[in-house]
Amino acid sequence: MASMSAFSDNDPAASREWTLQDYLNILLRRKWIILAATLLVFGGGTAYYLTRPPLYRSVATFTIESPDKGLDKLLGNVDWWYDSSSSTRSIDFYQALLTSQTYQEMVWHEIESDSVIQASGLPAEEIQELLQEGISITPTEFELVRFSVTTGEPHLSYAIARIAVTAFKTRCRQIELEETRNIVDYVEKQKEISRDKLEEAERELQEFSRGSIGMVSGDDEGGLLKRFLDLEEQLIEVQAQRELAEANISAYDQRLRNLKAPSEPGLNEIDSPRVRELRAELDRLIEQRTARATAGRATAELDRQIEQVRGDLFQEMVSRSADGKSSSSLDQSLWDEIRQNRVKEELNLYMLKNRERYYQRLVQKYRQDNPRLVERAIEEARLRRSRTVYENLFNILLEKGEEARIKSATGTGGIRIIDQPTLPRQPIDPKIPRKLAMALFLGLGMGFGLALLREYTDNTIKSADEVEKMLGAPLLGSVPIIAAKSRSNGELSDKAMTAMYRSQLISTLKPRDPVGENYRTLRTNLQFANVDEEITSLLVTSSMPGEGKTLTSANLAIAFAELGKNVLLIDGDLRKPMQHQVFGVTRDPGLSDCAVRSLALEQAIRPTQTPKLKLMPAGTLPPNPVELIASQRMTDLLQQLQRIFDLLIIDSPPVGVVTDPLLWSTHVKNVLLVFRFAETNHKNGREALAALNRSKAHVLGVILNGVRLQRGYGYNYGYKYSHYYGSEKK
Repeated sequence: MASMSAFSDNDPAASREWTLQDYLNILLRRKWIILAATLLVFGGGTAYYLTRPPLYRSVATFTIESPDKGLDKLLGNVDWWYDSSSSTRSIDFYQALLTSQTYQEMVWHEIESDSVIQASGLPAEEIQELLQEGISITPTEFELVRFSVTTGEPHLSYAIARIAVTAFKTRCRQIELEETRNIVDYVEKQKEISRDKLEEAERELQEFSRGSIGMVSGDDEGGLLKRFLDLEEQLIEVQAQRELAEANISAYDQRLRNLKAPSEPGLNEIDSPRVRELRAELDRLIEQRTARATAGRATAELDRQIEQVRGDLFQEMVSRSADGKSSSSLDQSLWDEIRQNRVKEELNLYMLKNRERYYQRLVQKYRQDNPRLVERAIEEARLRRSRTVYENLFNILLEKGEEARIKSATGTGGIRIIDQPTLPRQPIDPKIPRKLAMALFLGLGMGFGLALLREYTDNTIKSADEVEKMLGAPLLGSVPIIAAKSRSNGELSDKAMTAMYRSQLISTLKPRDPVGENYRTLRTNLQFANVDEEITSLLVTSSMPGEGKTLTSANLAIAFAELGKNVLLIDGDLRKPMQHQVFGVTRDPGLSDCAVRSLALEQAIRPTQTPKLKLMPAGTLPPNPVELIASQRMTDLLQQLQRIFDLLIIDSPPVGVVTDPLLWSTHVKNVLLVFRFAETNHKNGREALAALNRSKAHVLGVILNGVRLQRGYGYNYGYKYSHYYGSEKK
């Protein structure tokens, strides 16, 4: 079991191992808190779910298509290694679209003119809440998506669903149209660049042709020239693809800047061991594949290896990209899509540059190894092929531009509606039993949590373990609550007060009552606590008022008198005396009168109904109790009384309120502290003990008063056992 502090103060001595029994005791002690929390949560949940009106859901089904979103696909540059099915938009994109302001305004505009919805009489605020919380998108099996609208009326659900689905499809098409327009603009810019390069290539070829001289080469030189020209043609083609890839990356960067996304690190800017390793492996494989392709050999195995390495490098780059901080979740989804397409295009550019460098080395080697080749013939062939490449590129751009324009006019927006919304016939299943079970467990958990919190913040004394470990004093006994026979909601008269106290004296209880047995056990423990010297004087005090020190003093005096000792109970509380009411005698004359006026002891001492027990009440209340207690006359009086009686028990005020007990402790040899169960806190108890220790008082121990005879407090077994042991069998 984990170690935790059982008390609210951070005393190291308070830390102990909690056992299962401790938690069971908490459950028993705080059962009303747990029960109240459980009933509150469970009752509230039951009332909510049982009184909640039925809900109706109108559902439409659509599928997400694979739109031509990337620039690579539009330009015929689809990666041969990449799965094209991943180009579909994610479900998060469409969920973000539902909460976008533009979509909400589109739906609201249509709802304002719908007669069915207006006839429902719902306020505008409730309709707005339905649009924000009642519309949802959830994926289903077979790659379908369910579009649902939930309201309290079937016709209202159907009407809103019909409008929401139409607006949803329109909004998707608007987004696709905006992207297509961006692509068309990009294609137009690339067409201008390609047209300029094509015109430049044609001018160079014409100028070269006017000054060229026809020449004929031999067979060897002709074959060598053919291979050389093929290499240059491949080099020119790779260079064209490289320029197109660079243009694509520039377009992606511009779109990221439009979204105010952070800049992406380049492939060569990521300096990690894993990326360096993958780059080196990719360079090696590309060079081998290019060499094999140039020699006309099979490249399938190398293609597979390149695909694997390139995929690993793609995942590594995507995971190391900066986190986007877009203004909305819809922009975030677009940013993720553009970022991944840019990474793919950058990897494609990296491979093209590798191939370009490889072809450049081969061309340079051919030039060095064959100086007899006619440079002009080579240049002419190069110019002709360059013109062909730019002409083909221009034609491709022209064709794709037209395709983009057609798509902008006929696109579906990336979704296709399979089932239109239908009118719901039955309310949806609220799953009340499962929700009520959840409410029950939630209430139990909350109740137990509150019980633990209450236990943690409750720093009152509730066990012998706390008295001994927290306060460092032995527990001499514990006394249960004594039920008073006379009670009143208002103030009691002196006669009623006396009757109430008398009913709580052990002399009026049954002979084998558990309370009386516990006081007699306390008497025995006191005798054993001071074995070397017989107890002749005992001071009874408490930490704060209301802890039961008056009744404890009286019952303890009765218990000692039952042994045959001559006991004198002295009411030493010269501020608020109570012993005269406990025994039903007059307060005057008493202790103060004997100490001040030298009154005869016979006039101040009262007999009681218990033989061998006498009472000296407080007497006239003095204006200066502290001076009276500390006076020499009080010392002489107590010495005189000790010569007459076997035992003096002094009932004094609480030590945490006045200094009277500290002065009384100088007149007696032993002190007994009374703490109230579950009311006296640790701080007051420690301060009371510390004050008595500073005055060098001999504290015998502590008695815990008012212990509850309930399960969960650790005392029930002892009381039942003592009661059963002393009872007579019928």
